[in-house]
Parts: sequence; C-alpha cells; structure tokens
Amino acid sequence: MAFSTRRHSCCLLCLIGVLLGTRQTAQALTFNLTFDASTAAAPANFFTAFDTAIQFYETTFDDPIAMNLQVGWGEVAGQSLPSGFLGESSAIQPGFFTFTNVKSALVNDAKSSSDLLSVANLPASDPTNGGTFKLSRANSRALGFMAGNGAGLDGSVGFNSADPFTFDPNNRAVPGKVDFIGVAEHEISEVMGRFGLVSGNHTPLDLFRYSPNGTLDLTPENGAYFSINGGAAAINTFNGTGGGDLSDWAGATLDAYNATLPTGVEYPISPGDITTMDVIGYDLLLPGDLNHDGHVDAADIPVLLQALVDPAAFKTNHDLIDAAFTKLADLNGDGIVTNTDIQALLNLLLSGHGSADPVPEPNTFLLAILIALVVRPRRTTAKSARASFR
Repeated sequence: MAFSTRRHSCCLLCLIGVLLGTRQTAQALTFNLTFDASTAAAPANFFTAFDTAIQFYETTFDDPIAMNLQVGWGEVAGQSLPSGFLGESSAIQPGFFTFTNVKSALVNDAKSSSDLLSVANLPASDPTNGGTFKLSRANSRALGFMAGNGAGLDGSVGFNSADPFTFDPNNRAVPGKVDFIGVAEHEISEVMGRFGLVSGNHTPLDLFRYSPNGTLDLTPENGAYFSINGGAAAINTFNGTGGGDLSDWAGATLDAYNATLPTGVEYPISPGDITTMDVIGYDLLLPGDLNHDGHVDAADIPVLLQALVDPAAFKTNHDLIDAAFTKLADLNGDGIVTNTDIQALLNLLLSGHGSADPVPEPNTFLLAILIALVVRPRRTTAKSARASFR
C-alpha cells in the first residue's frame, strides 16, 4: 500500500474513532517456548505436533498474557519421566491466596455465559474455613494476580521418549500409537492451572468440584464431578482415588483431559474442557471482538478497519498468530480476512446477534459509506494398553 493511501486511511481511522469511540486493544495469549537440549533427540515432527497443541490454546483463548514454557523430550524440567507416564507437567505455583482473593478475581474476570453462571454459583462465604489457595503462575497472570508479561518460567512439560506416539495432526488415530497432540494439550493445560488440591492448598478448579451427593467437594473422592451451576448438572466426572491425577477426567468419553489414554484413538479437546479453562480464568477468543472487551459491538468496527489497513502490524501489535487473527476477524467465514468482513460485522450487529450494545444507526451508515470509498480488500496471507499422566 502506498504511503499516501496509508496516511489517508489513518485520517479515516481518526474520524471513525470520533464517531464510535475506539478502545485500547490488548495483547492476546501467547507462549514463549524454551526447548531443552533433550529435544534434539526428538523426531522432527515432534515440533510440528507440539506447535499444533500450542496453536489450539492461542486460537481458543484471548488473555493478554505470555506464558513461559519449557519443553522436554524424555524428561521434564531436567528430571526423567517415571516409567508408564506418557507425559508430565511441572507448574510454578505462587501462593498463598484466600478464598476472597480468588472469588473476587473470578468475578472480575467473568465475561462468557459460562463464567457468569459459574461465579453466580460460587459460595457466598469461605467454604475452606480460612484455607489457602495456590495457582499456577499462568493462571495467576490470567486472573490479574501477576503481570501478564512477567519474566520467569511458568512451568515445564515433558514427554516419554519411549512411547509410540503419532505426531501427524491429520492422522491422530493410529493403531498401536498414542495421540501425541492430545497428550501435549493435556500437559499444557495443567501448567495453565488445570489441577486441584495441592499439598493441602486449594485451586480455582476445586470450587467447581462436587461430590456425588451434590455438595461442594473440597476433599476429592470417587464420583466427584465438575459443575458450574452449583452441582445441579455434571459436565464431566473427575478421576477417582485409585491412581492418576484427581483433576483429570475419569475417561467415560474420548477426551484429551482424561487420566489415561489407550492407543489407537484420537483424544480431542471437548467443549467441557474449554469450559473448564474458561471458568478458572481464561478468556475465550470471540470472533468479531477485535477490541477484546468481551463482546461484539460497534466499537469493534474501527478496530477491524485498522486490521484491514495493515494486517501485519495488527498481528504484531497484538501478538496474534495467523490462525488466531483469521478466527478473530474472518466474520464471513470464507477463511481469509478482507473488506467483506466489515459488511459481515455490520450485518451481525444490525441483526442484533452477538451485540451487547445497540448499534448507532447514523454512525454505522456513515461508516459503511467511508469504508466503501476508501478501504481496499486485503488478504492475510504408549503403551499397548493404557498409560497415565502425571
């Protein structure tokens, strides 16, 4: 794009900002990866598969944080993996927090419908009777207890180099092999904070763990389940006390967050898994929410225009990978981000779907005229039976 056109577009953005009011956008969820020396012995497609797992989280959640994650092959944080474990995680856990601290943070972070339902059903008073909470550093970042881009390691993940993994993102169900991407997604989620009672300290996840009789379960037991509506409905059942992580799922369905994974099948992330990460403090990436305020409204239009004028700069400024940028701004669903997505966003707002705020008709009409005159379309370019996690 020529400089004169870019300068003219910036003037247009100023005008639109006056009309609709722009808001400061935030950086998106990103991962800063450090691969141990051990990974030099990993298969080449190990890195592609691990990146696929990372991209799932970077295109599903939108928190303004950067996670510092160490990755090992045959070890985790410099320690060998125990025999029989597909993978292992080690999350740095700052503490200590009170129930009041954690509840306030969850309430302040609530944006999605699941968030709002879950915080509405949190106990009114401290169910731990003065107990303490520990969160992973990543979860602490997501909930605002720590700086979003602070230095220091947040945690480590490692994978058993002796297990028969399939690394192909397009063929995750291979007879005799374990779905590596599912394993990686499992371990990453634990560093993000998907774990429960730790050495007598509680975590946000424990506030959604219910016993078989429907009461809050602060001492994990068999039959406990995950619920966001006060125990009225179970989303999934937690692993029991017979072995494995108590905050994994028991395994009634094929799920990346299960405690054990047989070979030969794909283990995807389920909607319940996404809800789990959502309610413990991670914000869902909402298509159309260009200004990251939790809903799609007229204020997203000038921000989308900025993304169209200079998509490379927009992605850089907001730490968005290509897939996340496309998910965020491809409003018409054609797989690319172009000027036609402005019209799709206008249609969405004018129809009243997904909009939390009314759309100012005169301003929107003027905006559509200005876009039609100025903006040019732009393109963006295991084991044989079962094995466990730790």
